[in-house]
Parts: sequence; structure tokens; C-alpha cells
Amino acid sequence: MLLFILRRAFFAIPVLIGVSLLTFIMFQFAPGDPAQLILGNFATPEGIAEQRAIMGLDDPLWLRYLRFLAGAVRGDLGKSYFGRQPVMDEILARLPSTFELALSALTLAVVFGVSIGIFSATTRSRLADRGVMLLALLGISLPNYFIGIQLNYIFGVRLGWVSAIGGVGDFKHLILPATTLAVAIGATLARLTRSNVLEVIHADYVRTARAKGLEERLVLWRHIMRNALINIVTVIGLNFGVLLGGTVFIESVFARPGLGLFTLSAIGKRDYAQVQGIVLVFAASFVFANLIVDLLYGFLDPRIRYS
Repeated sequence: MLLFILRRAFFAIPVLIGVSLLTFIMFQFAPGDPAQLILGNFATPEGIAEQRAIMGLDDPLWLRYLRFLAGAVRGDLGKSYFGRQPVMDEILARLPSTFELALSALTLAVVFGVSIGIFSATTRSRLADRGVMLLALLGISLPNYFIGIQLNYIFGVRLGWVSAIGGVGDFKHLILPATTLAVAIGATLARLTRSNVLEVIHADYVRTARAKGLEERLVLWRHIMRNALINIVTVIGLNFGVLLGGTVFIESVFARPGLGLFTLSAIGKRDYAQVQGIVLVFAASFVFANLIVDLLYGFLDPRIRYS
């Protein structure tokens, strides 16, 4: 197991280097001169040249990238263009809020999505099955920012049941953003769970388990879901990155301070140092989530051997 973790961690290094290189090159050729952005529209050519020399922008591209990569390895993602604050400190200050939102949304999506999928696959009512799948299709089709605006208006503004502003530190502020973010992922898991359960529900080992007299509840969780969960766990791991990306829109809809709102602010100001750091942190989180999924495979299916 330890060797497997080390090997996967080693393979994650080129992925992160590739992401850092791609984002670095993209932002180097993005419109706008960072020195001009810092000094403003009335800066003189001499002032811009001096500022570029201070920021090291006159150095060759490969040298600037190696400098950025060496700093990233030490946890130093540079300083923001405008506030001149360490980018890593700015990210770490907002990371707990975004992770709280993403993990809450993932929990809601898994609990309700898997439960609805099991109900749809095992129900004897075709009407209920089709109704549930129709709702799941709507959840996948509608954009999350549209769902967020509607939920915010109905439950936050009109009814006043929960807070319309997604602040930090109160469970009421988390309900609407997490629910909005969970809808699309939960709908996807519901449809996937239904199809996977239907594939194995009539398998020979399931009929054998029923013939032995096991309770239907034990048959469902020990035999049906144990084999259906492999694909479901894979989709959950892949969608963790989608959840992190979705916070950009959801946090702006609910005015929730986090990396999503911070990303929009950095893009609006063209503070590419901040955007580079955010992208790199998101990529590292995605790689770590996929490592957790790989480890769960061995728990769900004992036939999988990490050696």
C-alpha cells in the first residue's frame, strides 16, 4: 500500500509541473502588461520599464518559469500585483471556506443522489421511476448559477427560511450554496447509481444470496451496492474538481467569500499571479482527490491488489 501511494504521488509530479507550465505560459501571453496594470494608465514608459525590471519581467521566459516553479515547490507562489501580498497566504485564508462548501455539496450529492438512484432501480412503480429520472435530467440540464438564483429568490428572499447571502461561520449561510452546487452532481449520481444497480440486481450471486435467505437489506448493501459502487466512486472523484470549479459561480451568486469569488476578482483585475496560484492549488486538490479514489478501490473490491 505504501509503495502504491508513493508511486502515485510520484506520477502526480509531472501532472502538476505540466499544469504549472501551461498556466504560466498562458498568462505570460495574456493581454495587458503587469507593470502597466500596477502603475495605472498614466504611467510613463520609463516608469513601466523600471517596474518591469523590478518584477523580473525582462528576464527570459524559461528563467521566469524556473523561478516560479522553485518558489511553488517551497510554497511561495509569488506576490499579488496590486496588494503585494503573498499569494499563498491569500489562498490559504480563503481555502477553508471553499473546501467547506465543496465538501458539503459533495456530501449532499452522494447521500441524496445514491439514495434516489437506489430507490429508482428497486421500486416496483414505473411511474415513480420515470418521475425521479425526469427530475434528475432537469438537475443535470439546468446551469447551477440559474438554480442558485432561483433557490436564492424563493427560499432566501421570498420565504426567508434561510440566509440569502452565503457568508461564513453559520450553517444557515451554507444551505443554499451547498444545495445549488450539489444538484447537478447528485442528479448525475442518481442516474449512474440506477444504471449500475440494474446491471447487477439480477446477477447470479445476487439470486444466490436471496436463495440463502438473506434479508433484502443485506443483499442490497453487501452484494448489489458493493459491486455497483466502483463506477460511482470513480465519478465522485472526478466530479470533485467540477465542484471546486463550480464554486466560482456559486460564491459569486451568494456573495460567499472563498476561492471562487477570489478567482473572479483576480481575473477582473488581471492579477495573473493570483490566478496562477489558484489554478495550481485546484490542480493539486484534484490530484489528491483521485489518489483517495484509487485507494478506495481496494476497499470496495478485494480483488484489486495494489502490488
